This record gives sequence, C-alpha cells and structure tokens, in this order.
Amino acid sequence: MCMSVDIAGKHEGGGGGGSGASLLSCLAATLATELLQGDTAYECSRCEQRTAATKTIQLHKLPAVYVVHINRAQWSVHGTGKREKVHTPVTFPMYLGAAAHLAPFLSHEAREVYCPPAAADGVWYRLQSVVVHAGRGIDTGHYTALAFDAARDTWLLLDDHRVSVALSYEVLHAQAFMLLYERIPADAVPADVLGAPSPPSY
Repeated sequence: MCMSVDIAGKHEGGGGGGSGASLLSCLAATLATELLQGDTAYECSRCEQRTAATKTIQLHKLPAVYVVHINRAQWSVHGTGKREKVHTPVTFPMYLGAAAHLAPFLSHEAREVYCPPAAADGVWYRLQSVVVHAGRGIDTGHYTALAFDAARDTWLLLDDHRVSVALSYEVLHAQAFMLLYERIPADAVPADVLGAPSPPSY
C-alpha cells in the first residue's frame, strides 16, 4: 500500500517550511474529517440534490509493506504560479506499531484485529528504506536512498554507483521523500520500543 501525505502546516511557512512536523501529524492532516459543502457538497444519486456532508478516510486493512510518500511540493504562496519545494523537517519512527501509532487512523473493525491489548501481540513495521531528495527546487535535484541491510544489521547509503555505511541517526534525520516500512513479527521489536508510551492522539 502506498499513501501520499501532506506535511502538516506546510502552507504556513511557504517553501522554507516550518519548525517541523511528524509522520503522525502528517497522517492526521491528510486523513482528517473533511466537511463537504458549497461547490464540494455531496450530490445524492437519488434526488440529485446537493447537501452538506462529511468525508472520513480510515485504514481498514494493513498491508505487508507500507509505503508513505511525503508530498514536498506546493504552489507558491507568493502568487508566482510556480511549484516550490517544502523543506519542513518531518520526523518518523524506526518502528511503527498499529496500536502505538496507527490506531487513530484505523476503522473500528481494523482496531479490533490489529490492536490487541498487549503491544507484543499487535502489528508492527520496521523502517526498511528512505528515499531522500536533495536540492532547493521540486523539479530539480538529486535522489538518494537509505536502505537497511538486515544481514549485516546496518544502514547503507545508495548514491548512484556509490554505496557507503550510514548511521541510524542520519537515517532518522534525513529529509525524507518516501518511507518504506515492512511488517515484522512482534518478537523482532526491541523491548524498549514495545514498552514506550504511545504518542499523543491527533
């Protein structure tokens, strides 16, 4: 499953971005309940009348691989009619849990399936790759990838034909363009992650 998310509050700071956002705040902004009215009002297929309604998007089934595209493009807030890159830093976790992180975005039925009372029994993902875009503009620049080598238990930086070792700190502070999470057994999640308090709800 691939999901494109907007950066929460990105329009406030223009292309320069703001102080920062988190993956969860981006998900919350993208999946927030939307009021449909006026030109976007819901049109009933029976009576053909427009009426105000709300639209809610929820996750009903969790995939084996979860890909998140972080939308770093926006139309210029300066009225130039051009697209510009959003440089706002977005934090993201190394491990992503259904109950610990995704519960607010799941349907009721999905929460019953993927969020049991014990965290160790729930669904967990591990970050496997980060695609990074370097450059000031959205239409130019250079792409690199950070990939986790499970056999060596280390991160690698893939930059054209060059491959080098990367630190976890570098991975978690990269200006991510895409994140790739892979579902893992709960017993592969470190104990300190399982015991960590859940982040605030959005």
